[in-house]
Amino acid sequence: MPDLLASWKQELDKLNAAADLAGLEAAQTAAFDAYMREAKLLSKARAKVARNWRKPLHKPCRVWACKRPVRSNAAKSAQPMQSGLEEVAFLVAGHAGSSPRPVNKVASGGELSRIALAIAVTPASSEPRRR
Repeated sequence: MPDLLASWKQELDKLNAAADLAGLEAAQTAAFDAYMREAKLLSKARAKVARNWRKPLHKPCRVWACKRPVRSNAAKSAQPMQSGLEEVAFLVAGHAGSSPRPVNKVASGGELSRIALAIAVTPASSEPRRR
């Protein structure tokens, strides 16, 4: 009986905590603040990687892919998302003079495979070698 009473008291404490609106709002604010801190760090890291990838990504794409420049784009979102504060996409122009569009809308299956390969090998080739 004492164990059953203790478990009921724990359940009652959980229910009382769930009814504490001020406590819930404080927890929500703290969680959102923590999310924003991490999301801003992620945005800075994405911007750094995008700057470092720009030139190294063009060479393998020109060699293996489709002679079209591939670039990344990070569009800010109005709402916080699971993936951070922006939505990242790789863009490619369908032909010279056209505006860049998402690579999955413009490139063929073979081009997608070659672009994916170029993206996969770019980080390794763009980082300084360590001995």
